[in-house]
Amino acid sequence: MDIATKQKSVIMRQQLNGGNRVYVCQDKLRDTLGREYHYLDSDLKLKRFAADELGFVSDCHLLYAVANLGVADTDAITMFNKALHRTAPELHIMDVNNSDNVRSRLHALMSSGFLFKITYEVDTFDADNKPRLTHMSLYTCAQDGIFHMNQFLGKRMVHQNWIQAKNPYEIVGLAASGYVASKMALSDTFCEFKQGIFQTKAIGTCFIPSILKFKYENGEPVHVGVIDAYLNRYEIAQSKGDHEDRCIYKVNLIKQFLYSRDMKNTVGRAVVVVENNADLVEMADWIMKLDNLGDDLDRVYFTGEGIHKAGNETSDCFLRIKKAKNKQGYDLVPVKPDFL
Repeated sequence: MDIATKQKSVIMRQQLNGGNRVYVCQDKLRDTLGREYHYLDSDLKLKRFAADELGFVSDCHLLYAVANLGVADTDAITMFNKALHRTAPELHIMDVNNSDNVRSRLHALMSSGFLFKITYEVDTFDADNKPRLTHMSLYTCAQDGIFHMNQFLGKRMVHQNWIQAKNPYEIVGLAASGYVASKMALSDTFCEFKQGIFQTKAIGTCFIPSILKFKYENGEPVHVGVIDAYLNRYEIAQSKGDHEDRCIYKVNLIKQFLYSRDMKNTVGRAVVVVENNADLVEMADWIMKLDNLGDDLDRVYFTGEGIHKAGNETSDCFLRIKKAKNKQGYDLVPVKPDFL
């Protein structure tokens, strides 16, 4: 790397550790973790629907956002719907610029048993670098929420059973990936969201946070799979062997997503979302160690919440592995994705 490129890489990797991040695996996350779900009998749901108390078209688009992203907070949901409205302005989507209305409808959907809420607290820093306590609320779709939205909008989204049971580090990783996916969707080249599900013979049915469809300047479509790689080991539930197996699976997941796009004769790219620089290095080390992405390294991009919240343009928030003759065997090089 030349000096300027190396300096930019160092800055971006420092930004990955930024203090304004909210999708972080702190002890406080485990200590303050809460879950909330309100069961409502199907007959009562139908009664509320008949009385126009829930199930509006705009409500269904909120459910659609959560269903696509798997786990999402209000920021990700808001950006998702902004992107959706830009590509299809005729859709009846609520004014997402009014955050109070968005939170109100999410609360109504949760109270009706359509959404499941996960809460936690995290220590962060504000714009003046002063410490503050941030309260987070993440949402996942309940089965009835998926069914209702599918019927109302004519979708065919698949319900992920018991996604809420994942350990908190994985939940936060999924939420971070949903945030990055929604941020990318605000780009001019974005076309549409696809649910993050694909099948391969090697590892079966796979769920990832999201698949986004973009277009090149020549109009050719490119499908971008967003894959979470929050590699903190949840020690009370995972042995060291379990953790290693999960890291290996993440690398294979990237490979199989790209392979699945190749089999469909479509252009594929993978965006890997990490928590911090330590995760970035660990993921890069695993990729180089397993050596099954050797021909695909130029199709794999790395990013994280901290870089996106450091004031960078979205296209300037990505790094890529480049083989090098050094101790690590690679460099992490800043790069603009070819789909943005």
